[in-house]
Amino acid sequence: MPINATDLERQLSEEPAGSTRARLLIDLARQLCFSTPARAIQLAGEAASADNSPDRSVLADSLFLRGRACLQLGQYADSLGYLIQAQPIYEDLQDDQGLMWLYNEVGRLYYFLSDYATALEYYQKTLEMAHRVGNLNRQAASMHNIGLVYTSTGDPVTAREKMLQGLEIARTAQDAWVEAFVLGGLAEASFHLKEFPNALAYGQQSLALARATPLPGLISGILIALSWSHFELGEPEKARHCLDEVLELAGQSGDARGRAEAQRALGEQFNRMGRYLEGRELLGQALDASLILGEKALTGNCHLALIESCKQLGDYPAALAHSEEYHRIDKEIFNERSDLRLRAFQAIHQVEAARREAELVQLRNVTLQQEIEERKNAQKALEHLASYDPLTGLFNRRAFFTQAQPLFAALMARQLPVSVIMLDADYFKRINDQYGHQTGDRALASLAAAIQAVVREGDLVCRYGGEEFVLMLPETDQNDALKAAERLRGSVQDTPLPAGTALIHITISLGVATTGPTGENSLDRLLTLADQALYQAKNSGRNCVCLSGGTD
Repeated sequence: MPINATDLERQLSEEPAGSTRARLLIDLARQLCFSTPARAIQLAGEAASADNSPDRSVLADSLFLRGRACLQLGQYADSLGYLIQAQPIYEDLQDDQGLMWLYNEVGRLYYFLSDYATALEYYQKTLEMAHRVGNLNRQAASMHNIGLVYTSTGDPVTAREKMLQGLEIARTAQDAWVEAFVLGGLAEASFHLKEFPNALAYGQQSLALARATPLPGLISGILIALSWSHFELGEPEKARHCLDEVLELAGQSGDARGRAEAQRALGEQFNRMGRYLEGRELLGQALDASLILGEKALTGNCHLALIESCKQLGDYPAALAHSEEYHRIDKEIFNERSDLRLRAFQAIHQVEAARREAELVQLRNVTLQQEIEERKNAQKALEHLASYDPLTGLFNRRAFFTQAQPLFAALMARQLPVSVIMLDADYFKRINDQYGHQTGDRALASLAAAIQAVVREGDLVCRYGGEEFVLMLPETDQNDALKAAERLRGSVQDTPLPAGTALIHITISLGVATTGPTGENSLDRLLTLADQALYQAKNSGRNCVCLSGGTD
């Protein structure tokens, strides 16, 4: 039976120094990683300093646990840095068990960053290591994680297949904890397949295990998922009962996030039933809680649901305000994740550079030159990643401003006109929901290609955030900018995207703004005016061009 944290603290007080103390610190940090991650980071760092043995396993575990704890805190770049440092030590020690857990954490990190391809790669590595060491629990959990990636990328059929394999392994291992997780994943995959009776059955099995184990951290999430299965099966009272239990549990445990998620789900269900006034009240409560919690994704989802409540109640100014906030938060999340992926890439580059630096003294001149070239190429790749959006190949937001600000100033000094077009894919969320994120990515890449086909040499184009793009047209007056915007709108409308046997008809809304002959002219103001015109286009029925201060 594992020693609990209290006993470990007592043993630490009796062991002042040395390798034994270092190992006790590692054991305690491992237990506290999820409950008190900041404390775990401190203990793991102390363990590395306290160790005086030639065996480097304490150092590897210390780095791994700091990486895991940073992941719990959302410190993704720091997490990846620690994990990458631990990897070569585990490899040198031939510690397959350590590598198995390390690959799992790196997979989780990339999953949180929505980099599903890399997450899948590391979850597959985890599965291979779990087979190698004969760890059935981790095999089952890895199949669950792989299934989650497929669900997130719009392939619930493959997700269900993987999770069914994981369920069989979990039951062979007689691990109720993993079995409950896998059943929850199967419920989610079935829900995406619109197989609501199966989703309900899997969810109820997962809930029974979570109650018996007990697994209090799982129960609220399972109940919310069950409420939606009941709702889709035409059982709103049973759905309400599930959410009431979540609210009761949240009240008992002080789980503010669980309470907000339940309020949001209930508010959305009230909207679906036409009870918009009650829906708005609950969604407003969930929104207030999400702002206190700092949960941007939850805040964005609340604003999205409140748009429908307010529109149906005839409160169009409030609906517009919620729409603007939703799009602002969506941009923020997109940009934050892009920055995090860049920082993760930088962390890998820095660690790899440090490793290579230590080996350079042992290389001959020819090998040294080859190493230098590799580092130059890595630097070029990093610079490219810092400037270009990997999906569309367009400038990212940061690079756009770096290029656009001096160009704009030069054009203003010469008193030449500048126009900005801001555009957004209409109903893009429906494409993701109906066809999956991979098709959504293809749609964005197709839209980027259509933009590049219209612009001239010298125009600047960037992916501004999510499904939003910006074009800066130097020496372009209002009339020519409107013509360019209309050509682009028509080109996108007339070019459907193949998706299997179906054709997806994509449309865009565009806002145009042009510098004036007098008055304040700045790039930020021009972008603000184009953004306002874009919102006008959205509110005018979409698939149209609007000029700042008027319509086209």
